[in-house]
Amino acid sequence: MGWVPQSKQDKQNSSETQNTRQNTSTAQTITDNSFQDLSHAAASVAEALSHLLGTLNQTVEEQRTVLIQRHVTVTRINGLESEMRSGRLNRSGYEPTKSD
Repeated sequence: MGWVPQSKQDKQNSSETQNTRQNTSTAQTITDNSFQDLSHAAASVAEALSHLLGTLNQTVEEQRTVLIQRHVTVTRINGLESEMRSGRLNRSGYEPTKSD
């Protein structure tokens, strides 16, 4: 047989104890739900950041490729201009013929 309150004070204490247990249980549920919400939010943020980082890496790699292509093109143009200035190459891209 369980404990049976004997007096009005015992009944009030029992009621307060029950309320405290219920409030504690409710608080624990809220805490657990908040933690789950935060965990889901953190996972979503991590996924978004991962996607963003992937996009940024792709963009950086694309820009790197463009810069390398431009560098190669500029180097070729500079080389051709140098060849033309030195007389080793004419505007049509052929070596000039020597006429004696």
